[in-house]
Amino acid sequence: MTVTADAPAAEPAILTQPGVYEIPEAVYHGDPVPGGSLSASGAKRLLPPSCPARFRYEQEHPVFKATFDFGSAAHKMVLGVGPDLAVIDAEDWRTKAAKDEREAARLSGRIPVLRSEHAEVMAMAAALREHPVASALFDPQRGGKAEQSLFWPDAEFGIWRRARLDWMPDPNAPGRFILGDYKGLALDTPIPTPAGWSTMRDLRAQDQVFDSAGRVCTVTAKSEVHYRTCYRIRFDDGSSVICDDEHLWMTTSGATQNKTKTAVRTTDQIRQTLKLYGQCHHRVQVAGPLELPEAVLPIDSYVLGCWLGDGTAREGQITGADPEIFDRIAERGYSIGPNMNRASGRCPAHSVYGLRRQLRLAAILGHKAIPDIYLRSSYTQRLDLLRGLMDTDGSWNSTRSQAVFTSADKSLALSVRELACSLGQRAVLHVVSQTGFGLTIEAYRVTFTPTGGLNPFALSRKAQKVGPHPELRSRRRVIVAVEETLTVPTQCIAVDSPDSTYLCTEFMIPTHNTCIAADKASVAKSVANYGYYMQDAWYIDAVAALGLADDAAFLFVFQEKNPPYLVNVAELDYAAITTGREANRLAMEIYRDCKEVDRWPGYGDEIELVSLPAWARGRYSRGEF
Repeated sequence: MTVTADAPAAEPAILTQPGVYEIPEAVYHGDPVPGGSLSASGAKRLLPPSCPARFRYEQEHPVFKATFDFGSAAHKMVLGVGPDLAVIDAEDWRTKAAKDEREAARLSGRIPVLRSEHAEVMAMAAALREHPVASALFDPQRGGKAEQSLFWPDAEFGIWRRARLDWMPDPNAPGRFILGDYKGLALDTPIPTPAGWSTMRDLRAQDQVFDSAGRVCTVTAKSEVHYRTCYRIRFDDGSSVICDDEHLWMTTSGATQNKTKTAVRTTDQIRQTLKLYGQCHHRVQVAGPLELPEAVLPIDSYVLGCWLGDGTAREGQITGADPEIFDRIAERGYSIGPNMNRASGRCPAHSVYGLRRQLRLAAILGHKAIPDIYLRSSYTQRLDLLRGLMDTDGSWNSTRSQAVFTSADKSLALSVRELACSLGQRAVLHVVSQTGFGLTIEAYRVTFTPTGGLNPFALSRKAQKVGPHPELRSRRRVIVAVEETLTVPTQCIAVDSPDSTYLCTEFMIPTHNTCIAADKASVAKSVANYGYYMQDAWYIDAVAALGLADDAAFLFVFQEKNPPYLVNVAELDYAAITTGREANRLAMEIYRDCKEVDRWPGYGDEIELVSLPAWARGRYSRGEF
């Protein structure tokens, strides 16, 4: 028997006949088919980077996410079906009172939403009704129904399949059979911008940030605040960032150079596939140098670097035994005074005429610091600043092929790390004990292995030590841990960079566009990242299997969650649908084979020989345990 939209069936506890059923969402997800059936989302969970064991576990242990409430509310307002909304008068879900009200609403069968969320879904629904194609697609006066469930046996693989349509048209209506699917698309994380630093909380659309190549790009959209499962991602250089489970990263994975794959992955996918053959293998490339215009600076960059390294804090005076440094300062238009320590025989010290006045105007006389304007100056100006610092307080470690800057001033050391990162380097800050003049003090070392042909020294005797050296490890960061942490408010942004990346944290780590916009390029990325091409093929095959139509189309209605809540209606091309159908066939084959023997393998059943990762061996060789 085939049950169509014209003849809805009752709510079956057990379903044995193929057809279209009007059943509650809970019944559908509870899978009323004896022995089980496979959905499009389940098919995605059977394929890498997931595995059959995880698919089975999630079937038996469903997890409820707060985002489901928002999605259900959006569907309610847009499609006009579903449980009633319970509007909770609270700013967020963090208080006990708000959590209790949310739980009570769910127990009563209603959808709990915050007042701000309710206003948002109302605005989204109003905007969608203004779109000529989307509004017509979900118009009940044209025939059809929302939230229809399809069940059918697959003849090739001998399994049952199911699908739940957001909107199914009347099969008896003239014209093309068009299915519709509606897709609604740590606040204190530092974000580098051309003007300095901002945070995820403070960024707005049209603000400027940097992409993975160091180029300036623009924020095109920003999501609402999420309260999802959060993780701290740790990298092998000691850097870390807190993000939610759905945040996207572009990582290169694989055990060898010849077998690597670069792809966009969620935090949760990285967590599930953290190690390969016992080794951490997800790598994020170090960002390129920031591309910025030349700035008007109060002090020459190289001269400022030399003063910060070996200058007298309250004077325009620099101490150093290398005449070449003073020659370089003179080449930059400064007059150099005589050696003030000639009589005492101590290390030579020279006044740089006019420097004291410049330091006072820059508000750093008596307080050594790198003014923010220098950290967002041009590449050449920043390199000059680094070379001034390194010529005076820097050294070259030939054993480790590392440039080393040492200072007793933590604030200055942190600024030097930022400076090196802005030049495309993987800089790390170490706390060490330093002995000198009969004292032992806490000092701070910034180390990095130069990449991209950068020589951090101008002083000849230091610069000539920087010979050819391996750069591969210094051009990437390896993810070594993904640790669940307390849930914190998170947001994401969309940017217009070519690879959809932007930089985050003080280490300027490239991360991926996660907030989905509704423009054509963003829709294409969303289709790829979330497997919508598999869903498309799955639903079209459902229509054919049930004999509902010979010529079916599946349209995605994408809507942004930010004002003005723009809408885009998209139809996938033949190549995308074919790719989705091939992926679905592989998933169904895996599902059939696992069901036959009731065995759901994980990542591997054999004993794996585990070695210490390279970053841990390196730490041991440096005497760090």
